[in-house]
Amino acid sequence: MRVEAMSCECVPQPAENVITPARTASLLTQLRKLWQKLLTISCRPPRRLRLCESLAFGDKRFVAVIEFEGARFLVGGTAASLVLLERLDKAGADCTPERSFVQGEEPR
Repeated sequence: MRVEAMSCECVPQPAENVITPARTASLLTQLRKLWQKLLTISCRPPRRLRLCESLAFGDKRFVAVIEFEGARFLVGGTAASLVLLERLDKAGADCTPERSFVQGEEPR
């Protein structure tokens, strides 16, 4: 039995990859919505806790200036403990330490 190839008339199908103005506008609208959703997801509230500065002393010891809700604290830590050393002035103050010494004595 011999089977002959049947010829079929191909009906032109609409091309899915054709860029039309309507399709472009639709894609832009979808992209805009997606972008807005990403922006709302990525916007998080400002942080309340911030590490301003830290200084390591080796062997797992350090001091750090930490800011929490506008208040600043000087803390010291080791491998086994964390201690509040001092509550500092306003958060807007300069981070450079002010050295106080007795008049006539040289700063260390």
